Amino acid sequence: MKEIGILYSLKNLIFQDVKSENETKRTAVILRLLTVIMWGYYLILLAMFVLQGGTLLFEASIPCGLLYFLAFYWTYQDRTKMSLALANAVTLGWVVVIVYVLGWGSGVQHFLFVLMMLVFLTSHLATKWKAAYAVSLCFMRLFLYLYTLNHKPIYRMGETVSILFQFLNTITICSIIIATMYLYSKDSMEMEKKLMLYNDKLQRIASIDPLTGLGNRRNILEYLEKSAEDYRKGSIANLSVALGDIDFFKKINDRYGHECGDIVLKRLAVLMERKLEGKALAGRWGGEEFLLVLPGFNGDEATSFISELMFDIRKMVIEYGEEQVKLTMTFGVTEYDFRKGTDETIKEADRKLYLGKESGRNRIVF
Repeated sequence: MKEIGILYSLKNLIFQDVKSENETKRTAVILRLLTVIMWGYYLILLAMFVLQGGTLLFEASIPCGLLYFLAFYWTYQDRTKMSLALANAVTLGWVVVIVYVLGWGSGVQHFLFVLMMLVFLTSHLATKWKAAYAVSLCFMRLFLYLYTLNHKPIYRMGETVSILFQFLNTITICSIIIATMYLYSKDSMEMEKKLMLYNDKLQRIASIDPLTGLGNRRNILEYLEKSAEDYRKGSIANLSVALGDIDFFKKINDRYGHECGDIVLKRLAVLMERKLEGKALAGRWGGEEFLLVLPGFNGDEATSFISELMFDIRKMVIEYGEEQVKLTMTFGVTEYDFRKGTDETIKEADRKLYLGKESGRNRIVF
């Protein structure tokens, strides 16, 4: 339990957020993980090379470990950029010294790839400077390789120590790369998820009428276009459109006030959603007008369905203070026609709605 508590405290310490708004938590966390991994690396090296009498490695490991500690400390002092620069400098120095002392067979030159990754994922430098730094690291690696071809290492490792050193370097470098890419991909996926959710939210906001909660004009038109495409493909057998208008809605507003009018629109929207659920879709066309798209309904079926809806509307009683408000609606219904398209189909439904209004309201014209 004690070990678990220590690991939990260390995790909290590493993933602690930065204070400054100009610093990024991800860069700080990556640098802290890099430092912790390198501390483990140096501790193993010290144990391994002290036993072998490698005093030069001992002398190099101690200052590098201390400098990494300083880089670690700076991440909590809003000095992430300085910490990143120091970690790069220490790692570069380590690579040069160890290749000089132990030769190319030490494998430390692969740490240069870690630096390339770090500068692209954590640095705020312009892309051209990142590219220039990456190129300079490539040239440094080539230079070190050419140097080792013509110069023997100062200290020649035994075969066993050489193998252990190669294993240690490989494991350390892979650990740094895995930890860095995990954090980077995790943050990127979380940001992408948040962005997708935010876009979905914006899409919903852009397609929903804020008062009634039904689809707005844009939303219902998109649904009609999609239904028309399904009709053209033969996915649905029929398609009808109905345009409805609340009768004498202006009188409701004039008599009871606009607040009552808003309540009427909301209650009507709830009734429509319940009645149409899974069968058709209603959207607020504008003011007190509603457009209903009925996939799979021919004209007669749509008229019958709208008649049932009108019956429910007439039964509805809306309480407003001490008043009871009752509604009727007039609908124009038409079948979708390939030759006319969506715009003309809606206009046809609108013309029939107008005829219904002119002939007494509270009726369906098909």
